[in-house]
Amino acid sequence: MAGGARIAESLLAWGLGVVFLYAGFVKLIRPDEFQADILSYQLVRSSVAYWIALFLPATEVVAGIGMFLRILRKESALIAAVLSVVFAVVLVSAWGRGIDVSCGCFGRAEVKTNYPLVLGRDLLLLAAAVFVVIRCGRARDE
Repeated sequence: MAGGARIAESLLAWGLGVVFLYAGFVKLIRPDEFQADILSYQLVRSSVAYWIALFLPATEVVAGIGMFLRILRKESALIAAVLSVVFAVVLVSAWGRGIDVSCGCFGRAEVKTNYPLVLGRDLLLLAAAVFVVIRCGRARDE
C-alpha cells in the first residue's frame, strides 16, 4: 500500500503543481485585471490590492514549481493548503455578503462565480494539499 500512497502523492502533487503554475502565470501576465478582481471582493484598498496582485501569483508559481521537486514538495503543499484556505474564506465572505464577483482564480475566464462549484474546487485543492503534506511528513519520518 505504501507504493500506492506514494503514487497518489506524486499524482496529486503534480496536479497541484499544474493548477498553481497555471493560476499564477495567468495572473502574472495581467496583474491589472487581477487587481480589479481583488477589489471586487471589497475587502482591501486599491494600494493593498496592488501588492496582492503582484505577490499572490508569484507565490502560486513558486508553490507550483515546488510540487515537482520532491525536496520542496511538503513546503509547497503547505503553501498551497494555506492559499486554498484563504481563497475559500474570501470566497465565502463575498458569497455571504451577496457580492457578485469574478473569482479571479484563473484570470478573467470566469465571468460570474458559481460559488458552490468554486468553493468545492478550493476544498478539493485543500484536501489534495493536506494529503501531500501528511504523506511527505511520513516519508521523511521513515
